[in-house]
Amino acid sequence: LPVARHRILLPIWGVLFGVGFWLAARKKSQPVKMVAILNIVALIAIAFPLFKLGMYYSRASQAQLVFTPVELPPLSFPAGQTPPDVYYIVLDAYGSSHVLSSLMDYDNSELLDQLRAQGFFIADCSQSNYAFTSLSMVSSLNFNYLEDIDPSFTRDGDDESIPLYLKRNTVRYLLEDLGYKTVAFETGFEWSEIHDADLYLSQTRWRGWNEFEALLVNTSILRSLYDFNLQQLPSVDTSAHRERVLFAMESLKELPSAVAPKFVFAHLVIPHDPHDIGPEGEYIHGWDSSTREGYYEGYIRQAAYLEKILPEVTAAILANSPTPPIIIIQGDHGPWDYRDLSDRLAILNAYYLPGGSDALYATITPVNTFRVIFNAYFGGDFELLEDHSYFSISADPFNLEEIPNTCM
Repeated sequence: LPVARHRILLPIWGVLFGVGFWLAARKKSQPVKMVAILNIVALIAIAFPLFKLGMYYSRASQAQLVFTPVELPPLSFPAGQTPPDVYYIVLDAYGSSHVLSSLMDYDNSELLDQLRAQGFFIADCSQSNYAFTSLSMVSSLNFNYLEDIDPSFTRDGDDESIPLYLKRNTVRYLLEDLGYKTVAFETGFEWSEIHDADLYLSQTRWRGWNEFEALLVNTSILRSLYDFNLQQLPSVDTSAHRERVLFAMESLKELPSAVAPKFVFAHLVIPHDPHDIGPEGEYIHGWDSSTREGYYEGYIRQAAYLEKILPEVTAAILANSPTPPIIIIQGDHGPWDYRDLSDRLAILNAYYLPGGSDALYATITPVNTFRVIFNAYFGGDFELLEDHSYFSISADPFNLEEIPNTCM
């Protein structure tokens, strides 16, 4: 619930603490009664986290039902061939070239030309299936529309179990069943972090917490640091966001030498704000995305950085992979500040598929991405779905409005 945030609850708890302290001072001559009251308070304090843990594990056990192999065609890899590594790189809020040009007067053709020169197919008229990150990535990683992933994802349903379908998604399930290892990155958003991956990469120079310390912060009043966005406060010349992005880019270059075969999931919060990364990767002080002009200015800075670094990353992956890899670079949705709803849905969608694939087309949406890949490389027999794109808002995520693709 929106009200259940520390920035709202802290003042309420402050008032309750003050009232409690006042009552305790009045009752100090009656210690027996005070002990009884404190025992009741302690029981209530324990009951809330136990209830939340019970709800989480209940949803988790229900979510696992979707990952049973009975409902999925068996996959295999041709005997005698080495399975390719699979890289799924999600650039948060990266829109299509048409949207960047029309909204921001930004030309990203140099990036697209470099990717094409490396052998990428660019789906020029691609749209995301959903308008914000969690729904979009759950759909793409389970290669289906939300209502077919879980019947509860309807207008009257809730989205609390969405992270479960992201963390333990069908793509991961099928590839791990084939012997793949999963590699994932810290993102700064717990719901998109796959902590139980075989290799979970987290830069520690910024926070330096161990797993217990991170759990303590995420499950206690210290979480208020995140609710107030204090985890983004810079030191002198960097921020947590910038450190994570730069760390991920350098790590991706080095991953070809890691255990194989592997499925690499990299959700990079860029060119999405905070817009504190400059074109050369430098730290930007005093960025401000509160106005359309400020948002576009910061977005363009970070898109320029991607134009420089992304071809370096893909070149390193391609050059150092013993077996030609599969690489998908995809926006999960378009920019936040848009004029038409279709601007919000038009995305960058680029594929490096060894040997190419006739199944790719200009308007392919992410729901068909892994259907194409599993059919082309892993003996899959998945029917391609009709490409639909839906707009909604985070406050009412399943109130979906279909947005037609007018790009063609």
